[in-house]
Amino acid sequence: MTKLVKMASKVELFDGRSPNEIAWAKRLPPEALNKARMLHAVSLDTIARLQAQSDERTRLSDSIRTVKRQIEEIDRYAQHGGKLASDDIKERAELVAEWEELQQKAKEPVESIPSPVGVDQFWQLYENDPRATYQRKVMDYKGGAIRPALESALPTVRGKIEAKIETKGRVLGADLTLEEQLAALKAGLEQRGRNSKFKHERVKRFQRTHNGYAQAKPDWNLGRQTSADISGADVMAFICGNSSIRAMLLKEWEAELRASHDPKTALSIEQRTEKAAQLSAETLDLERLEESIVMASLRAGIAVERRPGTNILAVLEIEVDHNAKRVSQEFGGSLMRKQSGDPEESDFDFDTVD
Repeated sequence: MTKLVKMASKVELFDGRSPNEIAWAKRLPPEALNKARMLHAVSLDTIARLQAQSDERTRLSDSIRTVKRQIEEIDRYAQHGGKLASDDIKERAELVAEWEELQQKAKEPVESIPSPVGVDQFWQLYENDPRATYQRKVMDYKGGAIRPALESALPTVRGKIEAKIETKGRVLGADLTLEEQLAALKAGLEQRGRNSKFKHERVKRFQRTHNGYAQAKPDWNLGRQTSADISGADVMAFICGNSSIRAMLLKEWEAELRASHDPKTALSIEQRTEKAAQLSAETLDLERLEESIVMASLRAGIAVERRPGTNILAVLEIEVDHNAKRVSQEFGGSLMRKQSGDPEESDFDFDTVD
C-alpha cells in the first residue's frame, strides 16, 4: 500500500500540460500514449480504493480495541469489589453486543482489488532506456471473439507465462560451473586478505581487552563476541590475511564444492545470461498475446483484469524503435533549463521535472 501511494505521489504523468507528457508524446505512438493515459487514470482510482479499504480496516480494528477496553474496565471495577448499577450492567451488555458485531464484521471477506498496472511499471520504460523511442507492435488474437474461447484462452496463456517465469528463476538460481565457483571463492578470500591490514589492529586491540584470549594468535571464537570493537568481518579479514590459513580454507572449501557439485545442472555465467534473455523474450511474446486476449475480451464485454507485473511493453503494445531518432539531449536539456533556470543543465530526469 505504501509503495502504491508513494508512486501515485510522483509527478503526474498525463495531466495534459506537464513536460513529462510532452516528452512521452515524442517517444510513444499516439495509440500507446492514449492507452497509457487510461491506465494511469485507472491506477489512481485503484490506489484510492485500496487506500479507502485500508482506512476502513484500520478504523474497524481501532473500534474493536476501544470497545474491548471499555468492557475490561467495567469488569476490572467489578472484580475489585465495585458494585455495578443497572445502567452499568446494561451498558456492558450493549458493549458486548457491539464487540461481537464488530468481530463478525472483521471476519467478513475483504473485497479483492487487483493491483493496478501502469503506476510503477510505466517507469520501467524510462529507467531501462531513458532516451528510447517506441513503435507499435500489436498482436492480434486469432481465436475469435466467442465468449467461451476468450474465457478459456486467458488462463491458458497465463499458465504458460508463469511456467516461463518459474523456469527463468531456476536458470538464474542454478549453480555456476565448478571452475567459476572456485574462481569466485578464491577471489573472495583474496579480497578479504587485502582488507586484513585495516582489521589487524582492531582484532589485536580486542584480544588485549578480553581476558582468556591468547595474545599471540587470533581466536576462532572472536566473531561470537558482542563488542563494538569487533565483528565477524574483522575476524575473517584478519584470518584471511594469513596466506597459510587462506590456502587451508580454500583447500577445504574446494573439497566440499567438488563433493556437492553437479555438472549436469550447473550453468556458466554466459549460459545463464543467454538462457535468461531467451526466456525473457519468450515471456514477452506470451504477454503480448495475453494483452491481445485482454483487449478482445473487453471488446466482447467480458470483464477481465490485467495481471499485475505484466511487462509494460506488452500492455502498451509497443517495442523499442531502434531505427528512430532518439529523444535528443538538447530537447531534454531545454526542458530542464526552462524548469530550473540553469543554462548549463543538459541531462533530462523525469523524476525532477515539475
